[in-house]
Amino acid sequence: MNRDIIVAPWAKALRNGKENAKNYPFSLELVSLLKENNFNVIQVGGIGERLIGANEVKLGLSLSELEVLIRKSYTVVTVDSFIQHYCWYLDKQAIVLWGKSDPLIFGHESNINLLKDRKNLREDSFRWWEDVSYDENVFVSPQYVIENINKLASSSH
Repeated sequence: MNRDIIVAPWAKALRNGKENAKNYPFSLELVSLLKENNFNVIQVGGIGERLIGANEVKLGLSLSELEVLIRKSYTVVTVDSFIQHYCWYLDKQAIVLWGKSDPLIFGHESNINLLKDRKNLREDSFRWWEDVSYDENVFVSPQYVIENINKLASSSH
């Protein structure tokens, strides 16, 4: 089994400089657990993003470079961002970490959509993200992400 897991924990930076409510707050812990489980963690995203302790960092990739990386990886763990839609387009199952945006509206059924609780969804799903407060308590734990990666491994046999 390929042991490369792509992690994209950050959504696009907000114009007002506030923390994007889509950003996964437990990225460092998740990367640590992935490494403990012998995965090679590759962080992808935009230039200048915060680093999460991945084995490899590939920021600012072109679409073609990102496609090659996604296609050869075991899976992708991402927040609600362009990456989850690109994985769907490439027919690559991703694990998507949802907080306040609704996977029934913005997600893809082919992905593993991890939402802690629908009560945490924002009231107006189409409001600007600059108007949404950040709350780390709306996200699933890193341990739950690992459990779902293990389920993915067992279902592929």
